[in-house]
Amino acid sequence: MLSVFYNRFKVAFWIILTILFATGSISNISTGTDWEVALNAVLGAVCLIVAITLFVKQRKNEE
Repeated sequence: MLSVFYNRFKVAFWIILTILFATGSISNISTGTDWEVALNAVLGAVCLIVAITLFVKQRKNEE
């Protein structure tokens, strides 16, 4: 059941993860340690790259 939703909304899923990691990184700037900020920023960047890659593949398959 979850795989059906993931396959249908996978780009949105990765964009939501990107937003959550970016929010975590920004909120940890003043309260967290440097490694927490860096970890959230790197994970957010990875999620953004995955989302862009999936979006491009999805557009190529539609053509």
